[in-house]
Amino acid sequence: MKTLISTRGRKKILKEILSNPGKAYGVRELATAVGVSPGAVSIFLRALEKDGIIKKGMPDLSNPEVRALKVLFNVETVRAIYGKLVKKFKIGGMGIYGSWAKGENTEESDLDVWIRVRKEPPPLETAEIRRIVKGGAGVANASILFVTPESLRGMREKDSVFYSTLFHSLVIGGEGIA
Repeated sequence: MKTLISTRGRKKILKEILSNPGKAYGVRELATAVGVSPGAVSIFLRALEKDGIIKKGMPDLSNPEVRALKVLFNVETVRAIYGKLVKKFKIGGMGIYGSWAKGENTEESDLDVWIRVRKEPPPLETAEIRRIVKGGAGVANASILFVTPESLRGMREKDSVFYSTLFHSLVIGGEGIA
C-alpha cells in the first residue's frame, strides 16, 4: 500500500484509473494519457492487480481501500477548487457530499458541493463559481448548495435527514456545517 503513490508517475496512473472507473485501459493507452513509459505502466498495473486494487483492468470499487484512495484523489481535486474560490469570493467554507465524498463517483457523476456564505451570491457570481467548480473537477454537472446560517437553521428544522447528510459531509476547507 505504501508504494501506491510513491512516485509522481504512479500517482498519475492511479488518479487516471480511479477518475474513470468504468474504463478498462490498455497499457499504451494509459501510458499516453498520463505521460509515463509503457514499461512503468505495465509493472504498476500488475502490482495493482496483485493488490486487488484493479480487476480486469478496472478499479474494484467494492474494495473499501480503493474507495478510500478515490476519496483521497477527490479531496485533492476539490481542495484545489476551494483554493481558487476562496481567493476570488467571500466564502466561509466548502464541503462535498454524495458519491464524491464516498469514493463512488464515476465519469457520469455530478459533484455535490456545499459552500458556506453569509448571504446568497448574485446570479453572475453563482455562475462563475459553478464554472470554476465544474472546470476544476472536470465534470459536466455540479450541484452547488449555498448555505447561510439562516438556511442551515431552517434545514435543521424542516429537513433533518438532508441536514444530517451535510453535517456528515467532507469539509474541504473553512467552516463546516454545524
